[in-house]
Amino acid sequence: MRFCIILGAPKAGTTSLFNYLAQHPEIAGCSNKEPNFFSLKYDLGDDWYFSLWEKEALGNKVLLEATINYTNGPATLISSQNMLEFNKKHDVSMKFIYIMRNPIDRIESHHAYHYAIRVKRSLEESLNGGVLTLASSYAKQLDFYFDKFNHEDFLLLDFDEFKCDPNKILQTICKFLNISPEFDFQGTTKIHNKTEGLRVTRTWKNLNNKYPFIQSCINLFPKKLRHNIFRMIFREKVTGHFKLTDDQRQRVYDALKDDMARLHEKYGVDVSKWGF
Repeated sequence: MRFCIILGAPKAGTTSLFNYLAQHPEIAGCSNKEPNFFSLKYDLGDDWYFSLWEKEALGNKVLLEATINYTNGPATLISSQNMLEFNKKHDVSMKFIYIMRNPIDRIESHHAYHYAIRVKRSLEESLNGGVLTLASSYAKQLDFYFDKFNHEDFLLLDFDEFKCDPNKILQTICKFLNISPEFDFQGTTKIHNKTEGLRVTRTWKNLNNKYPFIQSCINLFPKKLRHNIFRMIFREKVTGHFKLTDDQRQRVYDALKDDMARLHEKYGVDVSKWGF
């Protein structure tokens, strides 16, 4: 079996990348884009994980998933360990994609997402707690995986390059996965999982907290219908913008400068474009 796992980073285009790649006839997208198997659900067993794809795809297609928790802070270590164990147990081929974004932009977008899902934590609190900067510590996150897997099985991407020319990046990925790069991907101008401008209503938040089975019931509907219903009933428009102050920006730069230096030296990423 061949797997392609989009490791992250959070708010760096992973949902769009997953949806585009899942169109390819040689790729089978996971029925749940973010199964969180290696981070939170490993105890459910390998059969549960395999069941997230059609049986006929298991031996014939590249099995694709995209779970940002695999490189989102404390879960990174256990995720990488579980992947290594899984890989040795089944002798599968695993390739990894990691897409990185300007840390400042990523942090602002990440906090906007927290606001959208009504996380009760201010931007200042998130910065002080290291929640946002940890997910932007790209070298630190990559270290856990590079220490366990072959380096040629990793493809490191830049969010801005992906946003500017998605078809070029998709062609690069196809070559990386050894599948046909001639496939004509559709809808690559559509942005998926854009949180800015929308927020879940308190009604949905309260219902989901009180009756968690509701989400499982909603998941029974076709994906497109599910999203349309949710957007109409349980989303509200907001006009808030989340920008770091000059002081907060400087603190982020100070917190990340060593990690960015290693990202350049060890992984060959040009961090000067982000001001480091």
